Amino acid sequence: MEKQLIRQIRTLAHKECCNYIDGTCIIHGCCTVINPRYPSIHDGTIDCDYFLECVLPINPELNRTVWAELLREEDLIRPDEKVCVCCGAPFVPGSSRQQYCAQCKPRHEQLRNREKQRNYYQRKQSNNE
Repeated sequence: MEKQLIRQIRTLAHKECCNYIDGTCIIHGCCTVINPRYPSIHDGTIDCDYFLECVLPINPELNRTVWAELLREEDLIRPDEKVCVCCGAPFVPGSSRQQYCAQCKPRHEQLRNREKQRNYYQRKQSNNE
């Protein structure tokens, strides 16, 4: 999860940041959005304040996920948010029983339907014998 999130942040910075030209940041001399010395986002991986304030809001889903990750350690996640059982990302559930975020729900439903079909065919085979 952490590596995928960092990859998405780096891609967004390279595509949308106006300070990123020809593979380098014109302010810092190299793109310092991600500081490689820190292994996780909680430790301060995102080094560029301009990116956090101006570029990250372009992608609302990524913005929400990054800020949830940044604030998770400090227990500042809103009380109406839940954590996805599959990927661990915070999300606002539509009902009290929802366990999966919008990205993981279709995959989980597909796996659940496959299992139900498998069980149905196994019961059908055992009844025919």
